[in-house]
Amino acid sequence: MDGPLTYSVMADDTIAYLDQEVDGPAHLVGWSDGAVVALLVAQRRPELVRRMVLIGQYYNSGGKRPGSTLEEDMSSPDALGFLRDEYARVSPDGGDHFPVVHAKTLHMILTEPEIDLATLREVAVPTLVLQGDRDEVTLEHSQAVTAALSDARLAVLPGTHVLPIESPEVVNPLLVQFLRGGPTPAW
Repeated sequence: MDGPLTYSVMADDTIAYLDQEVDGPAHLVGWSDGAVVALLVAQRRPELVRRMVLIGQYYNSGGKRPGSTLEEDMSSPDALGFLRDEYARVSPDGGDHFPVVHAKTLHMILTEPEIDLATLREVAVPTLVLQGDRDEVTLEHSQAVTAALSDARLAVLPGTHVLPIESPEVVNPLLVQFLRGGPTPAW
């Protein structure tokens, strides 16, 4: 891929996909970077989004948990090996291209997103903001995002960081109920 990797580019690609392949509004569920992409799609093309779930992500640098080691974690030997192998398995460019993609991804993570939460008022899509209490995003930021969106609720799962993996028995029913438009399940 020539040029930088940005959330904006990924949102444009998602919009193009939805326009071409999906007949009507879709549910968008985004985890980490996918949450930023989903939010940008809802801002730019709200008619494409029926309901949205945003999981474990900050939308500007003010929401990033202090002391985050995400950049370091993504560059550890174990992470690099895993990411390189997975990239090589599915990329038409092959594993030799991985360092270029990794560098672009790190640059994006270090410089983006920087979304002004005041611009979220225009997003009228029913939204569930979901995070673990040990996520890369602060609870205060998720509360501010939920308050800025016109139709959003917040769910925080205790003791979790990568909640779709750590707690699927809680996350999956919550997502299904929310996306179906029903009440939040009572546990």
